[in-house]
Amino acid sequence: MHRVFVSVFVTLLLFVGGCISSISTGQESILTEIETANHCTVKLDCQQVESQCPFGCYVFVHKNEAANIERLIRDYKSTCDYGCMALKDYNCVQNKCIAFYE
Repeated sequence: MHRVFVSVFVTLLLFVGGCISSISTGQESILTEIETANHCTVKLDCQQVESQCPFGCYVFVHKNEAANIERLIRDYKSTCDYGCMALKDYNCVQNKCIAFYE
């Protein structure tokens, strides 16, 4: 009986660990996509996309990449929530879209 319990317990731990790893990998993949899509030459290149936790309150990316990034964020199943500071403005600074807060 003890051996069966240990076997079931170990299997459950491996399953849960795999799920957590999968969630983390999905989040990391989206964060990488956001970073890659965040490039600009001028302010008009930047576009804000709708975001959710854990990707930040305000996500700005190149306008040509915005639809894809918004889809990735929207399809992610968020399990967190946080409050956001008011957005004052944004600009292209050193070839990155940067948000400024009040």
